[in-house]
Amino acid sequence: MSNQNNEDLYCPPRILSVTVAPDITKCMQNTGGTEDRSTFRMYKKAMAAKETRKGHSGKSWAILVAIGAMTLLCGQTRAAVASEIPILIPQQHPVIQEIVDGINKGFEELGYKPGELRTILMDGQGVPANFSTIIDAALQKHPPLIITITTGLSQTTVAKVQETVPIVFSGVTDPVGAKIVPGLVKHGKVTGASDLWPIEEQLRLIRRVLPQAKAVGVIFRPSEPNSQFGMRIARETAKKLDLRLVERGVEDAKDVVAVLDAILPQVDAVYIGPDNMTIESAKVIAESSAQARKPVFGGEPGTLEKGAVGVVSIKYFDLGRETAKICDRILKGTPAEQIPVYVADRGFVGLNFEAAARLKLVIPAEVREAATKTIGVYKGEAPASQMRKGVPLLLGALVLGLIAVLLRRVRRPNAAA
Repeated sequence: MSNQNNEDLYCPPRILSVTVAPDITKCMQNTGGTEDRSTFRMYKKAMAAKETRKGHSGKSWAILVAIGAMTLLCGQTRAAVASEIPILIPQQHPVIQEIVDGINKGFEELGYKPGELRTILMDGQGVPANFSTIIDAALQKHPPLIITITTGLSQTTVAKVQETVPIVFSGVTDPVGAKIVPGLVKHGKVTGASDLWPIEEQLRLIRRVLPQAKAVGVIFRPSEPNSQFGMRIARETAKKLDLRLVERGVEDAKDVVAVLDAILPQVDAVYIGPDNMTIESAKVIAESSAQARKPVFGGEPGTLEKGAVGVVSIKYFDLGRETAKICDRILKGTPAEQIPVYVADRGFVGLNFEAAARLKLVIPAEVREAATKTIGVYKGEAPASQMRKGVPLLLGALVLGLIAVLLRRVRRPNAAA
């Protein structure tokens, strides 16, 4: 996808994978957590004034004392206002929980004590009708900012809040395409952390493990904005890798297995993209695919435990920590519009050797070396030396078997006599 402005530039995450990651030096990346606290800046200014006014009247000291009092008051007011940060989630999910845990850990690493700041989790329980309710509950607390997780909930929050409170989103694949922000740099009071998947790396993993593969099956929900965005990238990448995508759009999770069974005979592998419905159905997809002797690949870490052969994923815990850094800058006085959207740039390759063994797949050495998360132990093919040793043993067993059969045939006539 080409962009004219840097502010709209989407950059693939920097993944230690089986291919060299694209250059992302021009990406708009936010490191966060680097600014001094506003109270500390005021204190330094007061101390500088003290050094330049040595010997001045007590009136100068009075001014300094007033500045110090204002500093303490601002600090106390900030602590009181920032004591509760709502985190809005659409429902409980392992990936969402990783982001939440990362946010809490990030605040802890930044030095916030439980008495100074605490996060409040507000759960929509998987019902879109509940989103407005939890947004209203968050606004009633008059928070300094609101954290929203996932695309749909972030869209609803932005539309409802109308920039009256800074919003920091997390776990949003395509914030520009979803109209959550107009750009990665110019975005008003809404900023956050994007979990843009390394889709090209994921499809390249399929090509590395299955060099002869021609077709890859993909099931997705067309109404999901993140799924639409992911499919656009997947189609472009598949062309470059000479892979044909066998796509099927499904809106209801109960139809996934039936649609999957219909496409399995046409494909060499199955890909689970950035689609919430198929991610949640990963276990049944992996089981059905294994019965058809077709491997599954994806990007969500949990699919590995559910039977996928390989994933290339971002670290959602780290995404949560980066989200906390963005919040920290806002709490310290930096306007949200001055903080660029963070795009995930750290990730890992994961392999399920047990799933690969069941499908008798050979995993290339360079792919195994790139993996930082594995399930089981890779056994691979028997060394050539062992196979050569096994040939004489097999021949010997066959010869002995033939001798035994001949001896039985010779003894039978004698017994009859």
